[in-house]
Amino acid sequence: MPHPYYRLVLIFNAANDLTANRVCSGEIRHKPEPTRAFDLYAVYCRNDLPLSYTTAWTDATSPDDPRVGQLFAQLFLVLFPDQPLFRRGPMPPFRRW
Repeated sequence: MPHPYYRLVLIFNAANDLTANRVCSGEIRHKPEPTRAFDLYAVYCRNDLPLSYTTAWTDATSPDDPRVGQLFAQLFLVLFPDQPLFRRGPMPPFRRW
């Protein structure tokens, strides 16, 4: 396996108590009964750590439904933002008055 190991995990009808840490560790569980027509939990992992995650849902009736394409367009904007990460410079020294 490559190191670091990056992957995008998509889980349809994921269990409510499933966390991003569990998904990146390889655990995947589903709800006993689907609550929506298209319910998705997406996690972007590096090795066993989640880098980002989100949920999305729509009432699409099939994979060819245009609402599925719109869902993925918004989902990828959340998982992979095009804004640079905010990095703060060094902290100023602590002064006691």
